[in-house]
Amino acid sequence: MSPAAISWTELIVLMAFGAKDGKTAEETVRGTIHSRSTWQIEDDVEPDEHMDAVIDHPSLGRLAVREGSIRAMRRGRLVRCERDDGTPTVIFGDDSIWLFGNDPPTAVPRNRGSFGFNGQELIHRKPPSRWEGDDFTSLTGPIQPVEFLGRPAWEFELAPPSHKPFPLQLIVDAESGFV
Repeated sequence: MSPAAISWTELIVLMAFGAKDGKTAEETVRGTIHSRSTWQIEDDVEPDEHMDAVIDHPSLGRLAVREGSIRAMRRGRLVRCERDDGTPTVIFGDDSIWLFGNDPPTAVPRNRGSFGFNGQELIHRKPPSRWEGDDFTSLTGPIQPVEFLGRPAWEFELAPPSHKPFPLQLIVDAESGFV
């Protein structure tokens, strides 16, 4: 069953703060995040370990592509991300962020540090200020009610800023507000 209509302002509030009852904020979420990133590169740049492929696009030029997967678990503000073999990559605790890959792991106070990763929007809420400015903040059309993975959701597209070539398409869980 699809949810009733929602305004852009109501959807921003849902994404930033979750459901009014607050129950979904503590809901445990776990799964695999698969991401694909592309960026423009100069013609003379050689592929390196950060690129899974290099393609020549007819209108955008030369693009590097990187794909990857992480397993993620979230319970409230606590988050653990790991590789497929179970090796942790980052853990967000109440007070600290632990970054793995160095020996020993690096700990950063959570209120002073930030660490981004592909797919982070699936397990972290963005503040309402994320939707200010022109960086993927304007709808290109209506917000559509859909069903995604068996759950009611909202689907919409955001216009790119002038320096980016494509719009951003998002699906937001209607109950929890997570992307």
